[in-house]
Amino acid sequence: MRTQLVIFALEGVIVDSLRLVAEAQAEVLRVVGVEISPDELIEDYRGLPFKDILLKLEERSPLPLQASLIGAADTAVEQRIREMRGVDGVRSTLAHLGAPFDAVSLHDRKRTEKILKAAGLDQIFAGRIDVFDPANPKSYKDLLLQAAAAATPEACVVVDTTPAGIIAAREAGMRAVGFTGGEATYPGLADALTEAGAETVISRMSALPRTLAALGEWSEPA
Repeated sequence: MRTQLVIFALEGVIVDSLRLVAEAQAEVLRVVGVEISPDELIEDYRGLPFKDILLKLEERSPLPLQASLIGAADTAVEQRIREMRGVDGVRSTLAHLGAPFDAVSLHDRKRTEKILKAAGLDQIFAGRIDVFDPANPKSYKDLLLQAAAAATPEACVVVDTTPAGIIAAREAGMRAVGFTGGEATYPGLADALTEAGAETVISRMSALPRTLAALGEWSEPA
């Protein structure tokens, strides 16, 4: 089936931001006595909102974690935005993709635009990104369906680097490609993405056009 739309996750797929975010979150947690490394956050809590990370950490820590930490983490991440860059090869890949594309972000529009501008990708994604709206919150699955409103879900391919994102794509009836490039990869990530439902996993963005062509020839697994 011809791909009608490719939907990219913003963080870790379009913009190499996951490690910077994990470093900011780890610093905030360290201040209140929770010793956790950026690597642990990346491997154990990849793709989760910070409030969900706090809930899971409370289960393993005797320390109560205040909701005010969410605001502190937001501020810490905001201060790292200027360091964010596009994933290697993303510009060339988008230029040769051979299919319409969109992106989804779990940040609000203002922060998403800041991130894209810092990465030099704001013009490329102008009018091509769906963002989280705090006034009308949606699940990641529903955000994907919103992005694909003008397409047939089963003809959409989601590219994500988190197991949670791959699962959401499958729940939305879309095909999924896992991505292990970028600075926040780790041994075992490819297996985790495959187990979550990715049909294939790529480690270089430049492999995506060929992968899409191959997916067009493959039938969706039963």
